[in-house]
Amino acid sequence: MTEADEVTGSRRLAGAWLWGAALLLAALSLGQQWRQGIEASADILALLPPGEAPAPVRAALRRIEATAADRVVLLVGHEDPARAGVAADELADSLRAVPGFARVSARIDADRWQAVREAYAGQAGLLLSDQDRQRLEAGEASRIGREALRAIHSPGGWVRALPLAEDPLGIHQRFLQQVPAAFSDMQYDGSHLSTEVDGQRWVMVSAELAVAAFGLAEPERFSRAIGTAIASLRTDDPSLTIVASGAPLHAARAAARARWEIGVIGTGSAVAVLLLLLLAFRSPRPLLLTLLSIAAGLLVAVAVCARLFPTLHLVTLVIGASLIGVTVDYSFHFFAEAAQPGATPRSALARIRTAISLGALTTLLGFAGLLLAPFPGLRQIACFAICGVGFAFLSVLVLHPRLAAPSPPALPAALMRIAGALLRMPRGVAGSAVAAAVLLLVAAGFARFDDDVRALYSPPPDLVQADRQVAAISGSVDVSRLLVVQADTPAQWLRRNEQLAERIRSAGAARPVSVAAAVPSPERQLADRQRLAAIYESGGVLDEFAAATGLSPQIVENLRARWRQAPPLKLSDWLAAGAVPELAALVSGPASTDVSGSLLLAGIRDEAALRSIAGTVPGATWIDRPALISELLARLRRQATALILAAYGLIALILVRRYGWRGGAAVLWVPLGASGAAFGLLTLGGVALNLFHLLSLLLVLGIAVDYAIFLREAVAHRAATLLAVLLSALTTLFAFGLLSLSSTPALSAFGSVVAIGIPAALLLAAAQFRSAS
Repeated sequence: MTEADEVTGSRRLAGAWLWGAALLLAALSLGQQWRQGIEASADILALLPPGEAPAPVRAALRRIEATAADRVVLLVGHEDPARAGVAADELADSLRAVPGFARVSARIDADRWQAVREAYAGQAGLLLSDQDRQRLEAGEASRIGREALRAIHSPGGWVRALPLAEDPLGIHQRFLQQVPAAFSDMQYDGSHLSTEVDGQRWVMVSAELAVAAFGLAEPERFSRAIGTAIASLRTDDPSLTIVASGAPLHAARAAARARWEIGVIGTGSAVAVLLLLLLAFRSPRPLLLTLLSIAAGLLVAVAVCARLFPTLHLVTLVIGASLIGVTVDYSFHFFAEAAQPGATPRSALARIRTAISLGALTTLLGFAGLLLAPFPGLRQIACFAICGVGFAFLSVLVLHPRLAAPSPPALPAALMRIAGALLRMPRGVAGSAVAAAVLLLVAAGFARFDDDVRALYSPPPDLVQADRQVAAISGSVDVSRLLVVQADTPAQWLRRNEQLAERIRSAGAARPVSVAAAVPSPERQLADRQRLAAIYESGGVLDEFAAATGLSPQIVENLRARWRQAPPLKLSDWLAAGAVPELAALVSGPASTDVSGSLLLAGIRDEAALRSIAGTVPGATWIDRPALISELLARLRRQATALILAAYGLIALILVRRYGWRGGAAVLWVPLGASGAAFGLLTLGGVALNLFHLLSLLLVLGIAVDYAIFLREAVAHRAATLLAVLLSALTTLFAFGLLSLSSTPALSAFGSVVAIGIPAALLLAAAQFRSAS
């Protein structure tokens, strides 16, 4: 052994030690992260940036999402109101026994009712319902007294929510009944939130998850628990009707669907890839080394991303893992070269080192630009791909020459004949392939893009029907379309809420749900107190009621003194009381200055009117979240397009430096033509493209440019090189092209481009190689 060989051997050994140390460090880091809990998500919207809305608007939307996103609403219906209430209590008890539910409620318990009473204790009888305000404005104060007398003399009239001494005329009770107790139109009946529709009494049960609805922490378990509880109740009493709605149910169904697809598509593709590797190289060692290099890349990529990002997304794992699959090309070329007569593992690596290094460099540069994108999803995918592809490539350099068999079996003659046939492709066939790619590239210029976020999720019809039924019965709000209100002071904020609510009701555009219904503005409280003079002044309705019922003069005087002296209800005091937490969630800013928050809407009938009304009140912003997210997707698609073109530019510079202008253009034509073929065929098929179709071009770019480089660099053993490209194309199709069969639109879009682009890349690379030979 020469001195140079000893130095080279020492460097290789040092490289192997460094590789092992890096892998061990990644494993330890990932183990620590795993013990602390790695948060994962399947929510497509988690990939998107927060948008360009002002901070108060974003804060308001986050408050609403936190309140409504992880909540399941169940409605229990029965002709007998008592039976409906009992069944709702039984359902709530069943769900409370399931770990993972943060809170399950059916009955408005005594503690909560006491909190409500305490929140309004100082203003009892001074806050008016809309009905009482209208009567006082119309001069019908005596009607309030007559109805109070009638209620006392009716059966059960002395059974009251508040003592007679606190609310003799029922004014405060009617106000409390008007306060929204949840994001729905259901009313408090003394124990539950309920309503009557078509002769049935419906009672609400609310269940909130302790984890994110679209997290990957067993969302199906919650859905199964709900389904089991419902089935048990229906078995005991088939006359019950129970309907459930909520984002966690959609997440559970999506997770179940993904698990089935991964099981069928993933297992099928994995088996096909394994059989193909064994068929080509007729030894388990190439298979194990290939899997080891990919596994090492995946481990490092997950460890780094888990450190850098608060949440790992399912789409990142799927797309990132597919990009790491690019490195299977490097293994194929190594083993195909090593199988040539007279070759050794070290000589095989020496012959392909330049080609695979160029392939890895172009792939890494293609993703480096995405790190600059103002798009968390793109940055996470880019980071995953760069770390994974880079380390998997290093694994090939370090592991394969040291661990490969010294004399591997020769490549199967049948496969070599197939590669030889591609090498002898007639010029007419090669020219036709190029011409077809050019025409499809032109057709791709007429592509139609659909950026509607709703196109990224196809909800099951039964869940959609249940959502609609729950909304129709309960009058629940639509948290995707709302008004965000900003103001300089709490008083101004409440007044703006009142103005919006009044104008929305007058226009019949929707039913507003506002904090101002629970905390009137100071101006309204003052005006209402003046209206109440007809009730509380001497000789007014209260005196008449006391004379008719024997109410003591001391009670009358106490009520009159409170009317004169009680301070107005402040927003800060009401929030501190925590009496109606669902409604308090609509306040997202501080309760002292610069207040912001939301006004929710139910039963939206005229969106155009709502947009117009928002423009009439200062500080009000109409928010249509699906439309905003769709606009954001369109902008991100344009940004991703620019970044992909920039990646092409960087790769072109490297190729031109290596091969010159003509040679570089010839190599770059392969990914460009393959991408154009995929988009062109989909366009001709009438498919509306989206952001995820575009992201799949990254995989086509990375793999197709490798094919072209490998064939361009091939001097000897050209058939073996083309065979490696053919095997790479087949494994990519098995592993990722089958995603086109997925029922998840984002993954289906990704797979459909791969399923077309990779065969096109193989054909164009072979045509280029044939034309150059």
